Amino acid sequence: MIFYELSSDTGTITASNFKACPNFTIFLNNSEESREEKGMSYVFRRFPHGTVKIIATDKDKAFFVRGKQTNKVAEAYSQLILLIKDIEDKYKGQYDLLSHNLITTHSRLQDMLWAIIPERLLVGAENHAEQLDIVKSRVLGDIDHTTSHLLSAVKRTKDMHAQIQGVKLLSGDREASLDRHSILGLLENLIYPYFEDFDKRNIRIKIHVDGQRAEKEKILLDYELFNIAMHHLLNNTLKYAMPGSTVHVDYDFDRKMLSFNMKSVRIDQDELNEIFEFKVRGRNAQLLSKSGEGIGMGMVKRALDLLSAVISVIPNYDDVEFIKETPFTRNKFIIIFK
Repeated sequence: MIFYELSSDTGTITASNFKACPNFTIFLNNSEESREEKGMSYVFRRFPHGTVKIIATDKDKAFFVRGKQTNKVAEAYSQLILLIKDIEDKYKGQYDLLSHNLITTHSRLQDMLWAIIPERLLVGAENHAEQLDIVKSRVLGDIDHTTSHLLSAVKRTKDMHAQIQGVKLLSGDREASLDRHSILGLLENLIYPYFEDFDKRNIRIKIHVDGQRAEKEKILLDYELFNIAMHHLLNNTLKYAMPGSTVHVDYDFDRKMLSFNMKSVRIDQDELNEIFEFKVRGRNAQLLSKSGEGIGMGMVKRALDLLSAVISVIPNYDDVEFIKETPFTRNKFIIIFK
């Protein structure tokens, strides 16, 4: 087995385990191709970092470079290339999904702002002063409408921020930058934008944290990573908590343990660890909603891993209710910080 590594721009061979250097110009016109020539079978793949890997196979010959047999080394190398490609494809899917979510969130934010002040009115103004008069008239004319949309816009901007940080997290371009924070301040800041969405689903959320102790015993963590974890955990809570229920958020200072105690879609015993992996959705979650890619809890775990925090879920199968055919049980999501 022989491998060649080419520059995707020039076609120049930059590395090889065999001294013969055929002309591979023909390969540069496509992203992937196979061909046979002179008893050799060539397979090549283009990679996003600017190189093309080409594998040449000849079952009847062993190739030598400087007196050393290299076919086994090349075979191992080729398997490594295929493994790298599989990993790239996996994370590309996650990256594409987060990018799609970011674009969708941006569009919703834009729609909310235009709902307050229609773009056509601003475009029709002759100057900035006239635009200000239009905005004042619209805002004062229906203050409740404006306030509701502004609160929704705040939520969407926080969604966008979390999505951007999520893309950076998946790309590997993110390390923890630790600072001390009040856990109560963090929770209040991250949860309040979700009040409207929780109200729409008739779900209450209560934070049970000692404010004085939170100021005295600040915890060491990265705000952005914590934001990513909470963003996806709260969105999953919105999707799967039982309508009409209450979500209780507690923090145990002695154990450095944050918990979300809720009545939510049942998680079967064999799914308790799997739900924190990418592309995994529980059976009952799928029964409740066909939408969803199984990305949210994977992002929670990825962000918490960088914080050296551990997440788990403790179900109480004795406390169960059914809505139509979907079972809801008491689930306690626990995050323990280092």
